[in-house]
Amino acid sequence: MLTLPQPAPSSLSKLQSIDKTFHELNDQISQAVQIIKLPSEWDDLRNDDLSTQPLDPFIRPRAEWVLRWILDKLKDDAETGLQARANPKAWRLLERMIQISPLSRAAMYLRDGNFPAILEKALQENFGSENIARITFTTTPEDEGFSSETVQEGSVPSRKRKRPTSGAHTPVKKVMLEQSGLEWLFAAIVRVVKAITSRANSAGTADETVIAEHIKMVLRTDSTQAARILKFWLIAFHRILVSSSDMLISNPSFGDYLGLSYVVEIWQLRTNHGESDTSGEDFALECLVPTLILYEALQDGAVLNTPSGAGERPSMIRNLAVQTVEGLLAKHLFAPSRTAFFTDVSISASSRNRRPVTGAKFFASCLGPLRAKLEQAAEINGANEIIPESLMPLFRAIPKLLDLAVRFSPSRTPMSQIAERPWIQAVFVALVNCLGCSLRPSENTLSKPSVIALQHTLAVLADRGISIESKPLEALFWCHSGVRYPLKKDRVIQWALIAGLVKLDPDIFLPSATTDDSASEERSDDLGSFLFDRISSIPVDDLSSTDLDGKDRKLQRGHNYEGLLGSNSVNQPKSLRELIRNSVILPVMSAFSRNRDLLGFIKRWHAQLCIHARIVCSSVEDSQVEREPSIWEDADLNSALAREVDGSLTLSQISGLFTEHSTHIASALEIVVANSEKLSTSVNGTVYRNACGSSIILDALLDCPFSYQTVEGLKPQFQKLQAAYTTLVHQKAYRSTSDLALVWKILSKLFALLWPIDIHGSSSLQETHRDSGIVTRAIKDTTVTPKHKNQTDISRIRASALIFLFSFCHSFQTIPTWEEVVTEWVNRAIPSLARSNLELIDFNEAIEALITRFPSLLRYLEPNARKTLFLDIFSNTFISNTTNITEQLRNTCSEFVFSSCRPDIKDYSASFAAVMDSNSSGKNAANNGIERTFIQIPPASLTRDQRASALDEIVDTLIKRPRDVDMMLSLMAHFVQVPNATAKISQNASVLFDIAQSLHDGGFDSDRAILQIFQTVTQLTLGHVFQAKDQARNQQYIEKLKNKLGTTIQKPRKCFPAKLTILRACMLARSDETVLSWDQYLGVLNSCVTAKDSAISLDDFLDALNEMPSEVLQQHGLIEKEQAFVRAQFSSKVDIETLFNSESFSLGTFSYPTWLRLHRFFARFHVYPAADKCINVSLGLLQQGLSAKEHRVAIESARNAVISLSITDKLRFVSLLLENDDGKNRVEKLRLLFVLASTLEDDVPKDTEQRQQLLAILPTLSNSLATSPDITTFNVLLDSIDLFLHDKPSLTSQYSIECVIAAVTTILSPRSPAFPKTHAPAIFDRLCATIRLILVLHRGRFGGRFHILNLLLQSFLFCFFVPNSARWNNLPRWLKAEKRAASSTRPKLTASNAAYFTRLLTTVCSPTPSSVTRNAHQRKQSHFEDPVKKARSYASQHLTPLISFFCKMQLSGRLEPDVREKLMPGFWEVFEVSSMDMEGLRGMNAGMDEATKAIWKGLWEEWNRVTGKGGKRKEGL
Repeated sequence: MLTLPQPAPSSLSKLQSIDKTFHELNDQISQAVQIIKLPSEWDDLRNDDLSTQPLDPFIRPRAEWVLRWILDKLKDDAETGLQARANPKAWRLLERMIQISPLSRAAMYLRDGNFPAILEKALQENFGSENIARITFTTTPEDEGFSSETVQEGSVPSRKRKRPTSGAHTPVKKVMLEQSGLEWLFAAIVRVVKAITSRANSAGTADETVIAEHIKMVLRTDSTQAARILKFWLIAFHRILVSSSDMLISNPSFGDYLGLSYVVEIWQLRTNHGESDTSGEDFALECLVPTLILYEALQDGAVLNTPSGAGERPSMIRNLAVQTVEGLLAKHLFAPSRTAFFTDVSISASSRNRRPVTGAKFFASCLGPLRAKLEQAAEINGANEIIPESLMPLFRAIPKLLDLAVRFSPSRTPMSQIAERPWIQAVFVALVNCLGCSLRPSENTLSKPSVIALQHTLAVLADRGISIESKPLEALFWCHSGVRYPLKKDRVIQWALIAGLVKLDPDIFLPSATTDDSASEERSDDLGSFLFDRISSIPVDDLSSTDLDGKDRKLQRGHNYEGLLGSNSVNQPKSLRELIRNSVILPVMSAFSRNRDLLGFIKRWHAQLCIHARIVCSSVEDSQVEREPSIWEDADLNSALAREVDGSLTLSQISGLFTEHSTHIASALEIVVANSEKLSTSVNGTVYRNACGSSIILDALLDCPFSYQTVEGLKPQFQKLQAAYTTLVHQKAYRSTSDLALVWKILSKLFALLWPIDIHGSSSLQETHRDSGIVTRAIKDTTVTPKHKNQTDISRIRASALIFLFSFCHSFQTIPTWEEVVTEWVNRAIPSLARSNLELIDFNEAIEALITRFPSLLRYLEPNARKTLFLDIFSNTFISNTTNITEQLRNTCSEFVFSSCRPDIKDYSASFAAVMDSNSSGKNAANNGIERTFIQIPPASLTRDQRASALDEIVDTLIKRPRDVDMMLSLMAHFVQVPNATAKISQNASVLFDIAQSLHDGGFDSDRAILQIFQTVTQLTLGHVFQAKDQARNQQYIEKLKNKLGTTIQKPRKCFPAKLTILRACMLARSDETVLSWDQYLGVLNSCVTAKDSAISLDDFLDALNEMPSEVLQQHGLIEKEQAFVRAQFSSKVDIETLFNSESFSLGTFSYPTWLRLHRFFARFHVYPAADKCINVSLGLLQQGLSAKEHRVAIESARNAVISLSITDKLRFVSLLLENDDGKNRVEKLRLLFVLASTLEDDVPKDTEQRQQLLAILPTLSNSLATSPDITTFNVLLDSIDLFLHDKPSLTSQYSIECVIAAVTTILSPRSPAFPKTHAPAIFDRLCATIRLILVLHRGRFGGRFHILNLLLQSFLFCFFVPNSARWNNLPRWLKAEKRAASSTRPKLTASNAAYFTRLLTTVCSPTPSSVTRNAHQRKQSHFEDPVKKARSYASQHLTPLISFFCKMQLSGRLEPDVREKLMPGFWEVFEVSSMDMEGLRGMNAGMDEATKAIWKGLWEEWNRVTGKGGKRKEGL
């Protein structure tokens, strides 16, 4: 029987049997793909959309079945669904089916399958668990398939408590993937969501809109589930980014799937319920913590921190993610919280019985999850366990949240900033509460991360310039800085936190106007005194520590300094003492001064000195052990007080201050004189301590720069103080327990103040001072060694007494009758000024005072004493590396001792020469300092014998024992500037050759710098000889020189660089052919370079040729001869013709220094066949990173080559150099263009085409300037523009000037190039200089278009204002702050820039006569017409917009005080000129709003007050 063949099973039946036939999911997916005939690359992520590609017609009918089938797999709660949701291929198949299936059907199936629930489960199961087991394989999108073995079961269930989902069952077993598998799984999930959202946003026909609404229904879910999806997506995104750097580099396309936009769209499609919408609460509950963790990682660079090879893709992904996260926080955290806060404020304001709202309740409730996590960390820290690293980002996120709150606040104007201040304060309080920093006392110690986060939070407010009420800050100080709480535990003072509070608001430490009785027992009313007490409690050993990070374990317990360095605004502090002083004490002092209570600060300072001053502590302990001074005795405190006194205190207050402290000194004097007992006994302890503290305060006050009137008003107090201290310094009881060094300093200052106003004009007072024994006492104190003082104190006393003597003698020397007495005093005092008597620091201080302040006293010294003094200076000061005044002293010696035109200067210089003679053996270390100082001595100030002696010593040193060769030769070059006929080097020509031989033997002639100095010495020496060649001695010298040179000429093989240097110097020094002709010289050079085994290098040869004078080469016809020799010489090394004919430059066998010499030679000797070859070589050399000197050589060589070209050739080169070739050699071409432009004649040719080409250069340069790619190009272009404006006025036109102004305006606008911000001041000055050049030299070319200058001046002015809002975006890019940076970090222009702009305004308003007549249009003018007055009158019609702009800008920005001080003189000029057009001013005034009018009125009154010129013209404004 015939059996009929069975029909082939249908595709539907095959699909329906897949689950029975195959057990592994990947096999099932592969079979389904094969049945419906998908393309082989269906699972390639790089293949974007299959719906737009030609497909087998069989695919689409079965796609819907596969879509339903894969959705059933994904939504299954059993193990099958778990595996499917962890399989990237399942998600890829879902994406393809969505793309292929009809949208309406796909939307229905996705909605029926509850796609949001599937997405939530997939994200939670694969990314939401913290304990993820890893498998051992990795995958890429190119893998053909996944085995079922890639899906594993987690052996340990997660310990994390899960929030129950809506009806979803969470299986106990978890399926996990390797990290790389997770990355591609996330990419596949993102592709599915992207495929859905892209169709939900399609807009077109009505049918498409309906289908888009169906697709949106797929993604729409309630806000609770949407929040969970967003949470798990954020977690997944963070985990992927943390480890995706390598993936992004190896697979750049992977970055296309990293983003938050798709999940944000799902979140935005959530269902709302009107007034009962809980989206904000759901976001805070589910998403706040993961959002902050992600945001902190993105901000701190913890993710996507890829190397430069990864390109811009990672940074772009990070920036987009940051923007999205910030948008979520702004919309769902800050916006509703701010609205709720101000709603409460308005309700409270309308109710009389309610207290003002101070807290952001809704915002605090939203921070609940964050607070719970941080409380968990606090519990862990309280159990003495380490806080998990996973919680650390939450601490770091606190200050970032505050920064976001500030940035999101609409604070564009000062008024809005004031209105927003309560909201910012409420946010601050809520955030610090999250950290556990409540504003109430607590017995819990803050964890280290909490303290650091609190410090950074305070820094945000300080950097943003936001002030809040003092009560929260005071509470933080008392409760969390460790000064008072916790009461029952060990307290540690957090100095970085205190510094942060001081930086934010130092006014909290001022005395309060009201007293809080409720807290008087635990908190002091005088917060400043309490703080000062805590500062005094810092151990002195800690203060001297250089461990600025506070990590030194040796520091005393009870004080924590970690993080203090970040709170300090001073660069590179040297010690902890400096840190505390600069970050705490000085700001508090400024706060007292700013609040007109500087006397209160001085009072508290004095109270600390009475207890903690070094002399007080030493006397109390009765010990001679050396103690470090307390922090209250720092000299910088004196300097800071000196800056504050004059502007803070009136004369009566200053007088009262001196009277108060004079009383303390008088009380001590009374006890000492009456009882002669030890002042520091317990009976007199208070008087003693007050006197010691007052002495330190008085020393600081006497440093203040008082005006003459103030000094006159304080004369009675100064006289009383001088009399009291003069008596006390003689009293043994006082001397044994006081700081005598301080007393002598005070006496020096008092004497200096009283001398011009009291003592100088009174002979009786002069006699009184001489007979008081003060000088005798001071001289004794410079030599006597008190038994009760340690060595350091003795040295300080001696130095201070010496300085007093110098001051005393310096004043009395002005009276002729006292010269003998002054001479006696000086010669008695100076022997004590020896290093053996003083410590190094005190020795340097005394020497500095003598040389810088009292140099005239040196003339009273005997020569031997002066020689000894200078020797001591050199031996101990100039060679010391431990002092910073070494260079200052050396320069001071030059200024006051050597360079002053005094009749006895030779005596001073002789003393130095004698010192050098005494140290000529070279064994004394002072030689170095002596030699370096000798360079500053004018040679003519020394006698010929002294110069000869010094030169002979140097010659012997160079020949017999070479050392410091460059210094020795520099000294010789310095001395031989004048004739030295008796020196060895000028008497015997062999000396030069002996020095050359010594240099060669020592290998020093390989150093070209040394050879250059040696050539200078030789040339100057021979020049003096050749000038007096008729003298018999010089004739013998020249004959000896000829013999020596003859030997060198006969044996060129034995010539070496040092000998060649003598020959070169000889040819340059001679005035005729006395020694050698130029032909012979060239022959010698050629023989030396071609000799076998010659020591003369090619570079030496070329240097000798290049230094030959051009006129000599032309007169003697040597160019052609040397051309032939050089071509023959180089033919063996390089083919010159091939080199010149090549289109590109190559170094070849020569180094670029050699090429520089060749280039110069080729240009000078006309070896280049054409100028374009020289240009080519110049371009190549300029790219080699030349030094400044080498750069000048290359440029000068190019100039020599092009200077003789015709105008046609020059214009051809100009057009070639101006070509824009995508930046290739751009800077080098522009530099050559500058050289070429400098050779153009300042004359317009008759040829029309050439004239047009010349006039087009400046506009072309201007257009290029506006688009400069970097700062170097900008500078080179501006150099060329300035060259045309200054030197080529004939080649400029009105159009050229307008192009320059347009370019400068562009650079001052937001469209400016992105130049480095560090160059902002220099850029501004250069632009100002260019515009001023136009006004000075080309003002007449403005014609009737002077108004075009107005916008430019406004652009200049705009750059000075510091914006009140961070959203000010109109600044040039080189003046803008970095994105998300504090406004205080914005680059700012300086007072110097303001002064330059003032010069520009002055030029606009007050032109010179030449500037208004040059280039002016020729028209008949009256001989009696003043062109300057006419120009000022014309300018007055165009300056009112600038004034109006200046007034408006002060409403939205501010000027720094120093900038305004320099800027206003320019505006006074503008006001004066504008007042010539009163109708224009009245019109401007009428068009202003009220706020701007108020500013204008104040400016006008200030101008009238400063200049007195606007009084009569004020009416009508």
